[in-house]
Amino acid sequence: MFRLPRAFPGFACLGLACLALAALAGCGAAPASPRTAPGTLSRFESDPRVIVYTSNDWSFSTHTFFLEGRDGLVAIDTQFLPSAAAEARAGAEALTGKRVVVALVLHPNPDKFNGAGTFLAGGARVLTSAAVAERVPAVHAQRKAKFFATYAPDYPAEAAPLETFEGPEHLLEAAGLRLRLRAVGPGCSGAHVLVDWEGHVFGGDLVAAGTTAGSSSASSTTGARGPSWLGRAWAPPPRTPRAAASRTWRTAWRPGSRGPRP
Repeated sequence: MFRLPRAFPGFACLGLACLALAALAGCGAAPASPRTAPGTLSRFESDPRVIVYTSNDWSFSTHTFFLEGRDGLVAIDTQFLPSAAAEARAGAEALTGKRVVVALVLHPNPDKFNGAGTFLAGGARVLTSAAVAERVPAVHAQRKAKFFATYAPDYPAEAAPLETFEGPEHLLEAAGLRLRLRAVGPGCSGAHVLVDWEGHVFGGDLVAAGTTAGSSSASSTTGARGPSWLGRAWAPPPRTPRAAASRTWRTAWRPGSRGPRP
């Protein structure tokens, strides 16, 4: 079950489910605790094939996007907590009547890969670039030391194995969709993947509310200067993003919109 979504420009609420939950809230139902409050699920108004799940604040309002194809769903990023990953997958599958066949991990941060085991257990492949997968074990060990005691048992003890692609670009055909995956090197992490699909781009934490990621502690050690991933991502050929996704920033942009450009 999902609560009424907070404002998310460009996305439409699942009307009947939200109205039902709102009615229950008005009848004196006790509010959910921050840890157990349900996430939100909504469709992109200009392209209903794009569905977004956003977890509750306890797990950092993390997004998982689902692309609906003829034969199933492709998930983008797997959530910070396995429980949120399970809720996201169940909600998207219930909404569409289709199964998640592939989940993508866009960069080595726990909000991207912690839920990978949940998607694997549901029968999906979990795919990322070789460069991202190479960095996951070290990041997992570091973040586990910080988060495990707080979130256990809802935190993976081990990072799930990830399927990888080699090289700068990979054409993924799954669920009746064709997606171009671009390995663009360092940004806010030491390696990133962008998903390019029919004019949409999903950039993980590389784009957010009018800004782009250029360097961080992860990328500075590689000698990255500025948002050089932009050149690697969009040339050749040049592309114009219609929608951009990130972890906590609720940004949905397309040409001609009045909202902030990511």
